[in-house]
Amino acid sequence: MRLSHSLLLLASSAVIVACSQQPRSIVTSTPQNVPTVTVAEQPSDYSSDYWLQQARQASTSPQQYHAFVEASLAFESEGLWQQAAAVLSQLNPNGMSPSDASRYHLAYARWAYSQSDWDTVVQQLAPRTEQFLTKQSRAEVLALLSSASLNRGDYWRSLTWQIQAQRYQDNDAEQQFITLWQIARQVTRKQLPEIVPNDYDSAGWWRLLVNLHRAIEQPQQRATLLQQWLDSYSDHLAANFVKQRFGDWLTPTVQQQQWVALLPLSGRYQSQGEMIRDGIVAALADHPDVAERVEVQFVDTQQQGTEQQRELIQSLGPQLIIGPLLKEQIGHWVQQPVVGVPHLMLNELDDYPSDSPATQTQWFYALDPEDEANQASTLLATQQFADPLVFAPKTGFGERLVTAFQNTRLEFGDDAAETAYYQSTEDMKQQVQKHLGISASQARIQQVKIAAGEEEIFNQPRSRADIGSIYTPASVEQTRLLKPFIDVNVSPFMTPIPVFASSASHDSAINRLSENDLRGVTFTEIPALLPNSHGYEQLKTFMRLRPSVGIALARLTAMGYDAVSLGRRLPLMQQVPGYHYQGLTGELAIGTQRNSHVVGRTLAWGQFGQHMIETVDNPSAQ
Repeated sequence: MRLSHSLLLLASSAVIVACSQQPRSIVTSTPQNVPTVTVAEQPSDYSSDYWLQQARQASTSPQQYHAFVEASLAFESEGLWQQAAAVLSQLNPNGMSPSDASRYHLAYARWAYSQSDWDTVVQQLAPRTEQFLTKQSRAEVLALLSSASLNRGDYWRSLTWQIQAQRYQDNDAEQQFITLWQIARQVTRKQLPEIVPNDYDSAGWWRLLVNLHRAIEQPQQRATLLQQWLDSYSDHLAANFVKQRFGDWLTPTVQQQQWVALLPLSGRYQSQGEMIRDGIVAALADHPDVAERVEVQFVDTQQQGTEQQRELIQSLGPQLIIGPLLKEQIGHWVQQPVVGVPHLMLNELDDYPSDSPATQTQWFYALDPEDEANQASTLLATQQFADPLVFAPKTGFGERLVTAFQNTRLEFGDDAAETAYYQSTEDMKQQVQKHLGISASQARIQQVKIAAGEEEIFNQPRSRADIGSIYTPASVEQTRLLKPFIDVNVSPFMTPIPVFASSASHDSAINRLSENDLRGVTFTEIPALLPNSHGYEQLKTFMRLRPSVGIALARLTAMGYDAVSLGRRLPLMQQVPGYHYQGLTGELAIGTQRNSHVVGRTLAWGQFGQHMIETVDNPSAQ
């Protein structure tokens, strides 16, 4: 039986119908700092017009199916994506021959790729790679899978697909390596499988990445680890590169090092500078193998001007500079960098310098509240929480964090979250009642009462049922008021709405009990301030010795501690951005933010319980 005449009309008209918006070509832009894997276009031997004509003349359904599948592929090769979609939407692969069904899935995957629908690309092609028998089609399918996985952030899977794809491509060895390395360097330790792959190529990359991550974690072992890899994989594609790129790692170094820490140790920010200094000292005390060959010169940036600091640095010839802390001082070093010396700034900038030889060794590490807003937004977008509602103070700081939260939602393709700002306690109460639907419900009840006259009406205000979560970047004082307002304005017969906050809602001393009115609030926090998390016992001991130190200053101590570990590793981490350091202030990595020289943080999750704070792993709506 032949296909319906309406499909023929639809396909024919697609040639002349103008598209309201042209989708992107099959090779789309990738996220920042993620390399592009080029997908080979496969132009059809015939045009879309030819295949549509074949469909009109076909006498059987299989012939029509074949012609329409080829027409959709031809449309794609011609860049006519809307027309290809119009044809594909009317086809069902279940009635096709195996060959045509495979080509249909390829066309569908191409269309999904053009729309940045990476999951669909993988769903369409991953189970069917063996069905593509020609060298050209197998190479395209595997390259599509590699590129889609790359855009999903699944770097190890992308690498294995690309290894397979290159067996069907004609690139020279150098180009093959460049493509593979740009993917491999992004692979995180968590993505690496527990078991070594069976094939030699993949096994070599697996072992290289494992050893590189270990070399960054244990710099004193890096020569041994890389030599072990070279001994085992001397004829691997990456062997020559390892010798060239990491040749200096192969020579053990035990030289004495001079570090300089630029901190405000007097004046308005003295307490902050001293806490960072204490963190640096504590880190060196915990790592005697580092302390015995490192001398740190602390410089008070409030007593010495930047030119004096520069003269001191030039005279010392340090191997690492930490600081300064204050933004206005960072600008000087960005404009006049110390070339060739790793320099870890302890704050962020609004505008970062473009990459140049002079700025290659500069990095920026801050306890950035935007990191927390981005992390909360990512959680709510990926863990099946229904539409969130944001309550925030009407301040520049509150608006800044809401903007960060909303921008992350947009990156996931979600609509901006409904947002309510408040300026006072009374305003907060009114905003909660308004946005939870209580005010509207009470107004409806009042209308019913008026209509009923003296007749008694049983009533219960109803809150909205479409809100799945609430996020607030508020201070602890504001959150303590906001959470009870939320609780009393959610209908008693409804499931409580989960409330998420930032570390600003956590300010009690580490050994004190949480406030009961915050019970159930889940918040982002540095791991060292959460029970049973990395660095908790270290920071708790530090705070007991300094009972006057609050949580805000304790975070800076953790920052100073992590600055030591980062400073030792940053040049290595730049080579392998897939390496993530488990620090006291979070999981730290470079190349994950808007600039490749910004240290990105993933914080831990805590939750206020019944007079205690608990650590929560991966909060979920399930």
